[in-house]
Amino acid sequence: MANTRVIKTKFWKDSYIVGLNLHERHLFLYLLTNPSTNISGIYEINVREIHFDTGITKNKIIQILDKFEKDRKIKYVDGWIAIKNWTKHQLENPSVGKGIERCFQEAPKVLVQWVNGQTDPSLETDCPQSALLNLTKPNLTYTEKKMKVSFNYETGEFEGITDEYINQLDDKYPGVDVEGEIAKMGDWLIDNPGKKRQGKRSFINRWLTKATPKVESNKIQSMPWFPGEEEKKRP
Repeated sequence: MANTRVIKTKFWKDSYIVGLNLHERHLFLYLLTNPSTNISGIYEINVREIHFDTGITKNKIIQILDKFEKDRKIKYVDGWIAIKNWTKHQLENPSVGKGIERCFQEAPKVLVQWVNGQTDPSLETDCPQSALLNLTKPNLTYTEKKMKVSFNYETGEFEGITDEYINQLDDKYPGVDVEGEIAKMGDWLIDNPGKKRQGKRSFINRWLTKATPKVESNKIQSMPWFPGEEEKKRP
C-alpha cells in the first residue's frame, strides 16, 4: 500500500486502453490507483469495495474482470487482484526489490506465478470468476427485446428490471447514472399516473437518451500507460 501512484500521460493513448469502453477504462484505472495497491501489483480487494468506490454494478465488475483476465492484463482470484507487468514500472533499487519480494510471499502463489509468466497446472483453474467469487453470473443469453419491463403504480416500483438489463443500459448510455435515473423515472411516473405505455422499455430509452451528456465527438478519449506496452507500437 502507498499514498502515491504515478500514471504516465501516455496511458491514455495506449493501444489496449483506447479499445475499452467507459466502464472498462474506469475500472482499469481504479485497479491501478486504489488505496489497496502495492509495489508488487498483487493485493487484496473485494467486489463490494470496488462497487462502492466506482459505482459500477457488481455483475458488471465481474464481467469486466473476466475480460481483463482473458486479455492477460489483470487477474482476479478469490479476493485478490494481480496486475501484469506492474513490477516493470517500479523503481529499480534494492529496497523496492525487497519490498516486492515481501509482497509476493504474502500473495497467493498462483498469482505470483501468473504475473511472472510462469504456469503451474496444479494451481491454475478453469473456474469462471463468478464461481471463485461465490456469485451467480448473469444469464448471457438474455436479450433486451425479450425482457418485459413495466411500472407498477400500486407499489411505485419498476417490474422486470434485472442486473443484466441495467448492465446493458450502462453500455448503451455511457456517462449516465442509469440506476439514479431509473429512480427519478419512478418519482415522475408516480406524479403522472395513467399515461399510456409509460414505464416500458421505450419510455426508459427515451428518458436515458435525454439524460445522456452532449459531447462534441462520439469518441471518448481515454486511458493508457503500461497495459499494451508489451505489444507492438501502432504505426
